[in-house]
Amino acid sequence: MKERMSMKDLAYEFIKNKIINNEFKSGQYLEEKMLCEMIGVSRTPVREAVSLLESEGFVTSKANKGIFVSTLDMKTSKELFQARAYIEPIILELAWKNLETDKLEKFIIDTKDFIKNKDYKSLNEIDYEFHNYINSCCNNTVLLNISYRLQDQFQRVRTLNYYDDQRIEGGAYEHLDIIKLIKQNKLDEAKVAMKNHVYSTQTYFFMSFFKE
Repeated sequence: MKERMSMKDLAYEFIKNKIINNEFKSGQYLEEKMLCEMIGVSRTPVREAVSLLESEGFVTSKANKGIFVSTLDMKTSKELFQARAYIEPIILELAWKNLETDKLEKFIIDTKDFIKNKDYKSLNEIDYEFHNYINSCCNNTVLLNISYRLQDQFQRVRTLNYYDDQRIEGGAYEHLDIIKLIKQNKLDEAKVAMKNHVYSTQTYFFMSFFKE
């Protein structure tokens, strides 16, 4: 049982990472045999992983057709932005006293280094890590589970073509501003900055979306 569960977890992480990084595209058909060959596991752990991913909204089962990556459409994107704008300032407040200076300094150093070197792939990754770090410090299991799922879904937005280098870099500077306010112990201003960070991303995303 332990081995089977570990294979299921392997399959789950593999498929989810492909989805959230848009290597498996919105609406793409996921053939079971292909997944088994890619991951190197049997059908059972793949089916278990797919079942879990479906419960989390990453894939959709269609009768007599198979499994497809869930659609990341305009409505879903708007809902993700709306949820983040309301939830993340609350999480930041709950996490406030648990945020570690050393960890924040590491984010500053790494972010500035990635900006300097125009390493947009790493900036994308640290964006995901930064928000998940704040979420992890909130000490509220319910909000934590919601926020992790939200960040996983939003990573799909981050890795779309619409989310270009200009916005990645702009978002990184906004992170630095938020960290500065945290270090200055300015909670109310940091919460506003966090909400504005979500809104500025939303504005840029939809402007880019409609240009396509």
